[in-house]
Amino acid sequence: MKIKTAQYMEFMMNKFSYLVKRLLLSLKNETFLDTIKKIINTLFGKNKIDLDKLSKDFAHLTLDDIFLVFGTDKGKLDGKKTYYNLKLSTNVNDNFKNYYSWIKRKNFKDFNYQLGNNFSPVYEKLFKDIKDKKNNILEIGVANGHSLASWYLYFKNSNIFGIDIKKKDKLFYKGNRLEYYSIDTLNQKKVTNFLKKNITFDVIIDDSNHNFEAFFKNIKNFYPLVKPGGMYILEDFVINDKERQAEIDFNLDNGYQILSRDSLLTVESFFNQVKDKKEFKNSFYFSDDEIKEIINSTENAELIYTEHPGGSLAILYKS
Repeated sequence: MKIKTAQYMEFMMNKFSYLVKRLLLSLKNETFLDTIKKIINTLFGKNKIDLDKLSKDFAHLTLDDIFLVFGTDKGKLDGKKTYYNLKLSTNVNDNFKNYYSWIKRKNFKDFNYQLGNNFSPVYEKLFKDIKDKKNNILEIGVANGHSLASWYLYFKNSNIFGIDIKKKDKLFYKGNRLEYYSIDTLNQKKVTNFLKKNITFDVIIDDSNHNFEAFFKNIKNFYPLVKPGGMYILEDFVINDKERQAEIDFNLDNGYQILSRDSLLTVESFFNQVKDKKEFKNSFYFSDDEIKEIINSTENAELIYTEHPGGSLAILYKS
């Protein structure tokens, strides 16, 4: 009982802190009455964007357009950064008082955008045969949920799951097919509690912490949840790989070796060894049995790079 009480108090303190920040931010741009209404809606969970009400409006859009509308760097253009830049401009602030008004903007292509990772063509190809089926789709690392919203409208018959370290208050969206879990994926105890739910997935997309610890621990923990014939997709690893490979090459070229236990493993080398069915040792992240299981349960592994400097996808196809 004491543990549950402590967890509840922590939840309430986090919520209170969030509301104070929202109050100070809102008072800069809105009337006091509008701000109070927002706080009340936040307290009772009524301020989230209802994706079921938006579904008809976006049914005709391509996946890349959906990414752009909701604002995620998975598409050719990144819409979210433009929104926050516009929010800083007093000339247009009244047009986009909140993120819902940004999503509903007319002529959404007629803005200045930063280039995104341009994963859309890859994802369209990967998902063309399953997009209309009833799937379980999990994304790890969703921030405010803009990519979750994109998947919700693209996979119109699927259940969409999201995991992020942020509390549920920070998620902008709700939907009848949407489930969200506040979990630190580097906290093994919390991850284990989630795994006990025994939910399996047709697709898992990892867009969480972009570091090697998260890359490999998430594969270790979540890849077993992928159904036979499903996919595990890791995003945005190439910058980490290049930095690590440069360090490896620098030492080798000068007659030295890497002594850190995990520093010889890159995402590219890991996926290539799995693809080649080549067993290897890396006790820092995986036991020998875990590596064997990953190799034996994988039909194929693929590495895809886009023209964006950070645009990279590593895919495990479950056999």
